[in-house]
Amino acid sequence: MYVNQIKFYYVIGFIAFSLGATSCTPTLEEDSATVESSSTETTQTEVTPASGAMAAKIIFKQANPSGSFNEPSSSGTKPTPGSGHQAVRIFNADGSLLAEQEDDDDEDSNWPNWLEYVEIGISGGNNTSATDADCAKFSGNEESSECDWNNNTVLPDLPTDDADAGECGGEEGYYRVSEFDCFQGDLKKGNGGPDDGVYIRASFSRDTEHLASYENILVTLEYSASVINPAPSDPTSCFSGGVFSPTSTDCSDMSWQIFMKHEEDDIVNPFMLLVPPAFASVDATTNRGGSGIGTKQFILPLAGDSNITTLQISRITAKDDITDFEEICVDNSPNCLGIIFYSMTFYRI
Repeated sequence: MYVNQIKFYYVIGFIAFSLGATSCTPTLEEDSATVESSSTETTQTEVTPASGAMAAKIIFKQANPSGSFNEPSSSGTKPTPGSGHQAVRIFNADGSLLAEQEDDDDEDSNWPNWLEYVEIGISGGNNTSATDADCAKFSGNEESSECDWNNNTVLPDLPTDDADAGECGGEEGYYRVSEFDCFQGDLKKGNGGPDDGVYIRASFSRDTEHLASYENILVTLEYSASVINPAPSDPTSCFSGGVFSPTSTDCSDMSWQIFMKHEEDDIVNPFMLLVPPAFASVDATTNRGGSGIGTKQFILPLAGDSNITTLQISRITAKDDITDFEEICVDNSPNCLGIIFYSMTFYRI
């Protein structure tokens, strides 16, 4: 009983203390007299993009007015930056003509100031890194070559009615690389440097009046790529000394890489692979090589490095022994072992 009384008084005392504490709490009016209120204003900075076209499309075709290029020299281009065959027409993303600029004295005000130039390497006598004229060029209307997908006939005397023969030439007018022809002359393996003979190079202005500091470039590349052999079933063939080496001819019949550079003359590590993978390998069942047009998209992170000015896509290497494919491919056969470029579109994002 005594213990219960103690508990009762203890509870009563606790309640009284709580009520007393509550009565000592300042009123709202007193709080407002002693506590200063504060507010934070959020301001939003309006971002205004630099002026000019938001997209620019290069059509890798020798045609006026539907392609970006005029006819190149039959002797090819010198393997030095600025000496390539340059685009003179730029298109909107929908393929309509945006601007045409034949020379520096004929400037088109619609030409995007942020895209200084786009050039390609044309093989030939002037191109000491790729001397055969049929290696890298625009397809002519004579490219109706037929290749022997089943490798059962001695070339080049392949009869057109051979059951295993199939067309392997390039579409007329488009920029293409035929590896069978590249090995007929002197050919330098590429490394993304200034003296590559077979390449695509684009130069961007980093003037913030033309390309804002926060902007990047989304690149959409349309092309077809064909190899003789499919990807190896044993991936160990793609390793050399324990290092992954996809450009090895033991791994891929053909290799192209993409480079981002501060200066045109720089030699840097590749940004990413273009080929492999190839879209298709030759197929004796369907009597064809090559593939339909495929697309690769990638972002140039210009906003992360204000010194990036140059995009270069270079042929690195292909099968280094022509006997590996000379009984399958023929002259002017980019759809046997090679690549055809259709368009490249730059989007400011």
